[in-house]
Amino acid sequence: DFKQIIICLKYIKAKLDQKRVFISGTIIDSVSKDSDEAELVQFLAQKLVENNYKIVTGFGQNIGNYLLIGACANMNFHQAKNIHKSIEIYPLVTTGEKVGELRKELISDCGCIITLFGKYSYETESNERKLEDDGTYQEFKTAEREGITLLPIGCTGKTSAYLWNYTNSRQASLYEDEKIKPYWLKLNNSTIQEKEEILNSILKLLEHKNVRERNQLEID
Repeated sequence: DFKQIIICLKYIKAKLDQKRVFISGTIIDSVSKDSDEAELVQFLAQKLVENNYKIVTGFGQNIGNYLLIGACANMNFHQAKNIHKSIEIYPLVTTGEKVGELRKELISDCGCIITLFGKYSYETESNERKLEDDGTYQEFKTAEREGITLLPIGCTGKTSAYLWNYTNSRQASLYEDEKIKPYWLKLNNSTIQEKEEILNSILKLLEHKNVRERNQLEID
């Protein structure tokens, strides 16, 4: 009957959304291409593409270019011509309500948001009202309202450190499984030099989330 059609369509959409990851972040200070910050962003994009995820991003300051480099890392010339299958970049250059609407549209079609770095130091700017002009914070809150899984990388510091603690206090049940919790904690307790451990943790958490969602969809 008609209700079954709706469930089937939701199932198909959810399966597609699971493989779309929104990446939000800003690095205020300029970074060189061989810095730990640049390499972490680049390797993150590379690993996501290798594992058949599609990246969606607003091309954050000193983030977007390294995401693009990482997404193209293992592509030959012909594959690079179809780069849009691996990464979608939408420079958020508009202001006011329009940028908010665009963020909502982009994020609502993703299964997860990953945040990196940010504008403010967690130690000195933990008041939420001071974070409201940070695009990373705004995108995170949009994802939260849309019911998207939150995956801030706290060890990158700044706004993302605040967001990891915020998520840990509100969405901890998603990561309370004994097998998965160490990966969640590693996102905050690592240093950005520990790139392999961080990237492995992100992939493990994404797969854990996807399996949980798939199981529930199949029950439905």
